[in-house]
Amino acid sequence: MRGYCGHTGVMELAAASACPAGSSTGRAHIRLVCAAAAACIAVALSISAFVLTALNQESLWYAVTSPAVLLSAAVGLLIALRRPGNLIGWVLLASALALGCAFLAEPYARYALVTDPGSLPAARWAVLWDKIDWPTMFAGMTALAFLFPDGRLLPGRWRKVAIAALVSFAGLMVAVTFEPQHFSGDFAAVHSPLPALPAVVRQLLTPFWIGAYGSLIAAAWAIVVRFRRSRGVERLQMLWLTYAALLVPAALVACLAEELVTGQLGRVTTVAIVIAVSAIPVAVAIAVFRYRLFDIELILSRTIVYGTLSLTVVATYLGLVVGLDRLVHVRGVAGALAAALVALGAQPLRHLLQGRVQRFVYGDRSDPYVALARLGERLQATPDPAEVLSTIVDSVAVALRLGYAAIELDRHGAYEVAATRGRPGRAERTTIPLTYQGAKIVGSLVVEPPPGAELTPSDRRLLDDLARQAGVAVHAVRLTADLQRSRERLVSAREEERRRLRRDLHDGLGPALASIVLKLDATRSMPAESRNKVDMLLTELRSETQEAIADIRRLVYELRPPALDELGLIGALSEQATRLSQAGGPRIAVDGPDDLVSLPAAVEVAAYRIAAEALTNAARHASARACSVSLSCNGALEVAIADDGGGIPVSRRAGVGLASMQERAEELGGTCTITPRPGGGTLVRALIPLHEA
Repeated sequence: MRGYCGHTGVMELAAASACPAGSSTGRAHIRLVCAAAAACIAVALSISAFVLTALNQESLWYAVTSPAVLLSAAVGLLIALRRPGNLIGWVLLASALALGCAFLAEPYARYALVTDPGSLPAARWAVLWDKIDWPTMFAGMTALAFLFPDGRLLPGRWRKVAIAALVSFAGLMVAVTFEPQHFSGDFAAVHSPLPALPAVVRQLLTPFWIGAYGSLIAAAWAIVVRFRRSRGVERLQMLWLTYAALLVPAALVACLAEELVTGQLGRVTTVAIVIAVSAIPVAVAIAVFRYRLFDIELILSRTIVYGTLSLTVVATYLGLVVGLDRLVHVRGVAGALAAALVALGAQPLRHLLQGRVQRFVYGDRSDPYVALARLGERLQATPDPAEVLSTIVDSVAVALRLGYAAIELDRHGAYEVAATRGRPGRAERTTIPLTYQGAKIVGSLVVEPPPGAELTPSDRRLLDDLARQAGVAVHAVRLTADLQRSRERLVSAREEERRRLRRDLHDGLGPALASIVLKLDATRSMPAESRNKVDMLLTELRSETQEAIADIRRLVYELRPPALDELGLIGALSEQATRLSQAGGPRIAVDGPDDLVSLPAAVEVAAYRIAAEALTNAARHASARACSVSLSCNGALEVAIADDGGGIPVSRRAGVGLASMQERAEELGGTCTITPRPGGGTLVRALIPLHEA
């Protein structure tokens, strides 16, 4: 490589850029050759098994094993070529080789030892492999369970679990290989080509047996964990593997049944294993390439329900027949009683199984009442209001198995995402408004089904029901948030007011009073003949004292206008209108009921500030010639200020004064609107409730 990539200058850059591509292409070619070679070897093994069974009439039924090998090889090769980074393809190719060797061993040994003795070499090895090959089948299925569907292990400690499983199966193969072998049937006279290990050594290998069985349990648990975490496409893929994996315990049941009936494992066992092993590569192929080929959820749910129901009914019937036969010694009565009892319990059992299975496969969409109850329980168990929206989104997404769900809230005229679950895809989104008391829209629920899925009419009805319940919770969350923001604004305003008072007292009134004290001390220390200087200092002291008094009055006025306590709200507004008119402002008319009830202090100050700010704006900015202020009280204080000025330009942004008027009304639970008048000018209308003050 150095000879090609070690030059300097332009050649070095060109070679450096070309070498990685070449090495990558080389690795791709190696993967292609290895995958094709493994598939070809597996197919050759299957063909050899088929040919040998055709030459031996005693084992023609072994021809049914070919599909298991061919399907595993074909699917493994396809995935290895189209998804080279996915280890699933290589696991299937390895399984195809193991199955090919396993299904070839018996026909090979039979032909070499029975049909045409001595015609083929290594006959005893074939007999041995036919006896000890079973761990390789379970090892492939275990690896598939750990890696499916993306070819990577689950995060966390699963890497250690996978390594332990690999070591366990390797030790198990050593243990079964060097066990004392006793062959049966036509191979009873055959001796193992390998010596048996001492009993002490075999006992030391017992942990590998335990580890292998534990690996099977860990593999099943890995499927469960990945299924619970899966969403969208990955969940559909897991359903396909789950459906195929259900055939494995069914095959084991068939093996046990045949051994109990015939006393040995025979053709039924082989056919059951072949069907189970063949179903796995088919399910993997569909999951990887065509995961929406069939309605796998419906197929899986019905298979689980009726399969479990059938096994339970048969087992219960047999148990009842045996038990009742010992109690009732009349022939045929036990069977009739058992059939009657099973018939009575079959329907309730079906309903129970169907409910459990549908909840496992479909989520809570099959039972809207459960979905609503679960949402209520989760909301009740959520102590932090900030987590309520996330709880709603999670509950909706889990209940309907959604790929994406979000809650959007209206903030200042624009919708913002407040809580999400999942990732948005390309599927059609459905937006359901969240309302409070059936009218007020407080937000929206945005949902998106997983890729390839659609919301059914029953799903939409359930969404509407969930949205009605969620609307109340969202409204409460918004009220809580608004209350928190109001508290923060109140605290901020209080601190700002304190800072302003401190600044005014420190920078204005404090130095003025200190100056007065100093000048008083200077006046006292002057001699009697300095009468003119004393008079001048006293004059300055009088002037500064008046300024200090004015500052104190200004501070008091800003805290609460004294005119409100002396004249009332209407009188204080009339006084303010007179001052503005005398200063060259517009003519202002103040109108209000004479019997205006005693208003809360906060309402009076807010109404006065709003009216005063509106009158000031009309005089300074609108060039108004006439203004009117009208007050009315009917459960709430309404203040309306109208002028005939130029109005507020459309392009002008709201200033501090306009914003402060709206904030003063909103702080007391009211509203303040600023709109143009039809005939010209501006109308400011504030409505402040009295019961919330």
